[in-house]
Amino acid sequence: MRRRLKHSNYERNHTQKIHCPFWRELTQRKKILLLKALELEPDNANSNGNYARLLIICNKKNEAAKYINKAFELNTGVENDLALELWFYCYAIFPKTYPQSKTKIKKLLANGIQSIGWDLSEILKIAEKEKHPDYEQLIEFEKKITQ
Repeated sequence: MRRRLKHSNYERNHTQKIHCPFWRELTQRKKILLLKALELEPDNANSNGNYARLLIICNKKNEAAKYINKAFELNTGVENDLALELWFYCYAIFPKTYPQSKTKIKKLLANGIQSIGWDLSEILKIAEKEKHPDYEQLIEFEKKITQ
C-alpha cells in the first residue's frame, strides 16, 4: 500500500494554482522539490528564476514577472548565467516592460557569460506564438546563450 505524502500549506496553495501541460508532465516528485526549494529558501535567486520560467510556460506571466523581479533583486550586481536567463525571459516575453533587456543580453554575452545546455525552447515557442517584434534576434540570442 502506498503511503500518502503530507504536503505543506505552501505546496497545496501553489500546486492548485498551476494547471498546464508542462506542469503535468513533471513528476510529482519534481513538483514537490521545486516548491520545497522555494519554501525552504524563498530568497534563493535561482529558485525564484526557475519558478518564473515555469510560470511563463504555464501562461502565468503576471505572477512570473514578480518572481523575475525578486530573482533580480536577490542577484543584484552579479553578472552570471542566472542574470542572462532572466534578461532572456524579459526580452522574450516582456520586451516593452524591460526595454533594456536586449542591451543587457548583449553585454552579458560580450562578457563571455552563457548558460550552456539550458532549455529555452519553450520560451521561444511562446515568444513566436505572441509574435515577438524581433523573433530572429531572439533565436540568435538563444543559440549564443545555450550552445
